[in-house]
This record gives sequence, C-alpha cells and structure tokens, in this order.
Amino acid sequence: MNISSLSINRPVLATVISIVLGVIGPASIFACDCGPTPSVMSGVEHSQLVIHGKVIHAEFKKALHRDPAMSDSLSKVDQRLHFGSPYVNEYTVVVMQAFKGASVNDTIIIRTGLDPVTDCGLVLPPGSEHLIYAKSVFVDHQFLASDDQIAFAYSTSACTRTKRFSKREAKAITKVLPMVQNVQYRDSY
Repeated sequence: MNISSLSINRPVLATVISIVLGVIGPASIFACDCGPTPSVMSGVEHSQLVIHGKVIHAEFKKALHRDPAMSDSLSKVDQRLHFGSPYVNEYTVVVMQAFKGASVNDTIIIRTGLDPVTDCGLVLPPGSEHLIYAKSVFVDHQFLASDDQIAFAYSTSACTRTKRFSKREAKAITKVLPMVQNVQYRDSY
C-alpha cells in the first residue's frame, strides 16, 4: 500500500490542520528568541537602570490599559504584534545597590512579559534578590502609581542579563562602570 492510494476526506483533513495550526501557531508566532546573552559591558551600556534589587511585591498578569480607539480595528494577533501583550508581570523592587539610574532605597516598578518561553518574561518571586538590567517604560521614566504617587517604571526581559543576584556579576558590573559612565544611553531598537 502506498500513500497515494490512501483516501483522505479533505474537509476532515482541513479541519485537523486548522486545529493544529490554531493551537501551535500562536505559540510559535510569539516565541521568545533572544539571541546571545549580551556581555556585562553591553548590558550596562544599553540599560537605563542597573541595580541589585529585592522584590517586595509581585502582581502577576496585570492588565494594561489601552486606548480602544487605537486597537478596535485590529485583530487580536495584530494588536499583540503592534502593542505587545495586554498583560504584564509587575514587580515592586527596592534598590539595595545602585549601579546606574537609581539610588539605594529607591522603590522601582519593574515590568516583564508573562512567560520566559513565549514572550521573554521573567518570574521574580517576592523576597528574591536580582541584578536587574532594564529600560524605561515611559519617556520620563515615571507614571502615576495607584496611590497617585510618582513611581519609576522600567521593563526587563529574559533577553537582558537580569538574573538572581550573584557577587561575581555585581563585581563585573562594578568593573565596567568606569568605562561606560560617560557614555550616553543608546537605544538599541
């Protein structure tokens, strides 16, 4: 028996293919693809914020507010391609050591995607300490927090050097700081 002699019901085959692509397709469209991890020098140079911070609060799958006039005419896939995910993980972080862009004891908002696999997000458990490399969420680095206080908001992802705190990485950051201290922030997008 060869494959050409098999009789296949085309509508059934089309339905099966549609279901498979519907399930697998979105994950592959939005899969995280970072490329090589940047060097410490590059990480510091291309970040507006580099800190050793402690996560004091985590809000998982926080809905972002969007202007409906901007997205009503777009499909869900096009909305995500143009505006990113409608949800983020948002963390409140206290700065324990400031390398760039903050001061010790500042409280900073860090936003990431939801999932390291699909959108390069990070999961930072409350109480954990991390070395965070981040970029500003807003042009002026600020937004009004829920209690009407000014908060500093930054974004990071699995594609940066953000990781659990290590003395070795902190020492490497300290070593490259004098070389990048006078370099203006350059957007790499």
